[in-house]
Amino acid sequence: MIRHLFFLLLSCMVHAAIAQEAVLLDLKTYGGDGSDGVGKHVLRTDDGGFLLSFGTQSTLGSGSIATLCTGGGARSVYLKYNASASSLLWSKCSAVGGGAYMFPRSDGSFYFGQQLSIPGGSTVRVRSEDADENLLWSRQYGSGASPFLRGMIACEDGGYIIVCEVFYTDTDVVSHYGSWSNADIWAMKVDADGYKVWSKVIGGTGDEIVFSISSAPGDGCYILGTTQSNDYDCTGNHGGIDAYVVRLDKDGNILWHRDLGGSELDGGLFGMVVLNEGGGPLITAVTESSDGDVHHHIGGQDYWVINMDSNGNIIWENCYGSTTIEYPTAICRATDGSVWVIGTSFGMAGQVHAHYGGSDAWVAHADANGNFINGKVLGGTGSDGGTMIYPLDGGSVLAGGGFRAANGSFSEHFYFGGGDIFLAKLAPWSIGVPDVSQANIGLWPNPATGSVQISAEQSGVVSVTDIAGRQMYADAIARGIPLKMDVSTWPAGMYVVQHTLPDGSRRLNRLIVQ
Repeated sequence: MIRHLFFLLLSCMVHAAIAQEAVLLDLKTYGGDGSDGVGKHVLRTDDGGFLLSFGTQSTLGSGSIATLCTGGGARSVYLKYNASASSLLWSKCSAVGGGAYMFPRSDGSFYFGQQLSIPGGSTVRVRSEDADENLLWSRQYGSGASPFLRGMIACEDGGYIIVCEVFYTDTDVVSHYGSWSNADIWAMKVDADGYKVWSKVIGGTGDEIVFSISSAPGDGCYILGTTQSNDYDCTGNHGGIDAYVVRLDKDGNILWHRDLGGSELDGGLFGMVVLNEGGGPLITAVTESSDGDVHHHIGGQDYWVINMDSNGNIIWENCYGSTTIEYPTAICRATDGSVWVIGTSFGMAGQVHAHYGGSDAWVAHADANGNFINGKVLGGTGSDGGTMIYPLDGGSVLAGGGFRAANGSFSEHFYFGGGDIFLAKLAPWSIGVPDVSQANIGLWPNPATGSVQISAEQSGVVSVTDIAGRQMYADAIARGIPLKMDVSTWPAGMYVVQHTLPDGSRRLNRLIVQ
């Protein structure tokens, strides 16, 4: 009876120490012998489905990417899915090149926005093709050392707004703040035939970097970037680099702008803005601050999410991550109102429940008020990271990124080389994983493939269970005398390592078997 009570108590203690992990419903990979990647901007289509893009430099007939796109050199692959991502409706391979923004039209034609290299610098090109890929027209804007295209959105009136970084003035870029070495934000609207409607430069005497644009009510836009200025269009700097958001109306006039951050680095070179349920901007950026607008910093670099109303007031903000480095790339609001963020993590602590080596893709999931629900790490021993995330039916999401080794999360997939693509469908519900804050058992190597050395600061009993609770190993351990555990025949996955001390207390750690 006492034995049963002990294990009942132990079971309750283990469940009390369980954190939450998002459930992986499906994982697909694509790749070839060259560099392949997935774009962070996903376009919702009129039929409720969506369009995402791959960029590829793989050669003809190389790897699984060849089922979608053949040819040589830089190409773009556009994939059209239904709302649940259960069906790939069509794919299109374009020689327009990687990084182009594509917009399908109701008449079967396509619009592309693209940055082009020219002698001495770059220019932005918008082109239109019919359904048979015949060129209808092509127009270019800006020339010289820049612009650098960072985003493009479709407007309700049939036009498009393009956002770039610029360092100069010309016939399209009407003004410039600071010296030739300082970047400004340049927004330009073109009509359905590619003719310029308006042009707007936004900035101060420091550097303004832009990395995302989203539609705003009234056919205007929100632009997200960073600022180092405290003058002209960029006032209210908190110190150093701040995140920066500005709202433009349909005619390109500034309705409001706001610096966001604290006294440390905020915004970084990563982030994204999307529309929230009230028509305001929902933003993700990097933060290292613990003051100013930042009140929940965890440590190192965190994901920082700011939910704002349409007038630029903060509704709530929160940080997600570990005590090491996390930087976000994309954000979305799910159909159940919750918030998902994807990016890259370099460690295991805090809310990040695993680390496979190098860098991993990490997804953070929060409720509609910003409270952390769960997370998901996807990675192997290479340099991996998350790039895009998009809401699907039923509160689930589609997350995408890149990976560089066929182990860890990708142990059942083939790696073609050069950097391959993953697409993962995640559910809104959770499974339990141990709280890494209680870990003080030494495990080496971790992740492991053959044998694992276990060390402990105190004598006791070590037991290992899989994520379903099945015991895989148990043995007594003496202080300072390591155990060697063979995991060569274990299925790849996550395991809970528990160290029970003579007084009944226990410590937990997490083991990844590849």
